Amino acid sequence: MGLLDKAKGSESSEHHELHTSGVVENLAEKADKTEKPSSLLASGKAPDSKINQITIAGGVVLLVSVGINAFMLGGYQPIPFIGWISLALVVSASLLILKGLSPIMTITRKERVTVFLVCLLISGGGWLTGFRFDTESITVSEVTIAEGPAGQEGASFLEFSVFVTGSAGEVTVNVLADGEVMWTTKSAMEVSDGRSPSEVIQVPLALIMKGNPSHPTPSLTTEYKITASLGELSTSAPVDTTMMNRLATDVAAELVHVTHVETDPNYNQEGGGERYAGARLRLNIGMAIPGVVRQGAHDESQVSMVPVSGDYRVSLITIKCVEPTSTSHGADDCSDTVVWEHNEVTVNGEDASWTPELTLTSDIFDVGWLDLGGTASYTLGDASFEYIERDEFYRGDGCYSITMVLNHLDWPESHKESPVSGYDQSITGESRYLIEWGAEEDPEMTPAKTRGC
Repeated sequence: MGLLDKAKGSESSEHHELHTSGVVENLAEKADKTEKPSSLLASGKAPDSKINQITIAGGVVLLVSVGINAFMLGGYQPIPFIGWISLALVVSASLLILKGLSPIMTITRKERVTVFLVCLLISGGGWLTGFRFDTESITVSEVTIAEGPAGQEGASFLEFSVFVTGSAGEVTVNVLADGEVMWTTKSAMEVSDGRSPSEVIQVPLALIMKGNPSHPTPSLTTEYKITASLGELSTSAPVDTTMMNRLATDVAAELVHVTHVETDPNYNQEGGGERYAGARLRLNIGMAIPGVVRQGAHDESQVSMVPVSGDYRVSLITIKCVEPTSTSHGADDCSDTVVWEHNEVTVNGEDASWTPELTLTSDIFDVGWLDLGGTASYTLGDASFEYIERDEFYRGDGCYSITMVLNHLDWPESHKESPVSGYDQSITGESRYLIEWGAEEDPEMTPAKTRGC
């Protein structure tokens, strides 16, 4: 081989080596641009990849949904709308997971449905497959008064629910008054499903009543509490004070003067006509506050009582003309004369009923005041009231007495055995009013306008 041939051979060989190196570099660049990760895990490890973070976020949301199903839906007191919250979390988890998968695969409707169903199955597993973390507990709630039929003795109950979780067993339930066990029972209870109690218990009020929690005299107040125990578990729940104010200690009455203008806005009193059309009869039932007395003239009542919601019957409701005034308008026939009688009234909690003299009669309570029936009605604002017409009871100016007798229907058994001072099964009340309508309607006279007489 000559020198020239060697030179050509050497040039050709060098050119070949350079060409080969360039091809390798070009192929490497193409490979870097076109290479796809072989798995989701490998893709997630890439420095600039968000697939792993998004997928993990979806998984976390899914675990939250599982936890809600396990702790809440499987628990004994579910949170309102918790089912909808759990479903919203399942939807959110499936959307996040689909978003994490979208860079590496084509997402079709089939994949969307599959991912959602898998998430739903995993989430529901916390509840549907019994994956629960219920702790053993016992709870008393939903305490209320179940009123019985009106007029029936011993028909009202203290009602409450007991929830047991963890394991079933024999539950001991007590109702206490001032720390004294008034009623107790033992009952085998099943585990609550969270939406319905293990058992609803009713206790006759007559067996547990001792006194009123809100009595104005501190020495006569009573505190009520419910306790429940199951093995080493125990709980207690106070009974609402207002709910247990069931025993009336006082009863009074009132005559609300009703003018002709109130019954007939077009009434014309000119020429010395009558001003008053009659009177509204009301009862005030409750617990009198010491030191508070009747004040004001006529029907301007400022009597204040703590109201009660008990079962009782009020009878012998009568209005008498006791003594006439010494004026020219004094009553002619007024010597302890009964001028009006009302039918017996039965009160069941706060629901009153009686055989009315007038069919429009309705029971209206206003902080202890109970409006009774009459012989006519009128409208005051949005309310309709009955009143006793003037000619039905008014005998002229004088002192009028209203008497009534109240008898408790749910009288405590403990009081029958040991009477408690300040509480009586039967209460007699009397209220007196000086009515001087004649003197008030006489322009030449000045009436006394006093309530008492």
